[in-house]
Amino acid sequence: WLLGSLLSLAALLVLAALRRHVGRRYLFGRLASLALTLLGASVIVFILVPGLYAAVEQADDPALRGRPVIVGGDPAKRGSVTGASREARARGVEEGMEMSRALQLCPDAILRRTRLKHYRERVAELRELLRADCERLEELGLDGTFLELASPADGLAHAAELCVRLQAEFGLPA
Repeated sequence: WLLGSLLSLAALLVLAALRRHVGRRYLFGRLASLALTLLGASVIVFILVPGLYAAVEQADDPALRGRPVIVGGDPAKRGSVTGASREARARGVEEGMEMSRALQLCPDAILRRTRLKHYRERVAELRELLRADCERLEELGLDGTFLELASPADGLAHAAELCVRLQAEFGLPA
């Protein structure tokens, strides 16, 4: 499995360099599929949901979409940021930062307390969807998942389709 993963990664790196010269996604996808098929390797895809906690909060409450959301502890008790939406991260808010500093950078942010049990439930639902479409699934924390796709022929197109489905069914960016 590891050797196949390394071959897949090497092929994708080579093809990423080719993409700069080709510039067309369709052709790049076909070249990558051809190379991976010739190598006999499976496709390993990494799906990451950036700012997972804030993304779940925005998915649960559509009124929060497009607004800066910070998830974490109590600013009065030196709480820290456990998640930040793209809008908050664009203003310099980062995970692990003290909430008081995050509020200085983004004073109009909407604060939410961390609901770890809820995030785990949502991630479990998300991974069930992913599990149905892959040979093997490896978890990397709550926000990251490695998938091994059996058919390299349409692996990159399949990965893009999965990201679109995650957005449509869960409202989460991937």
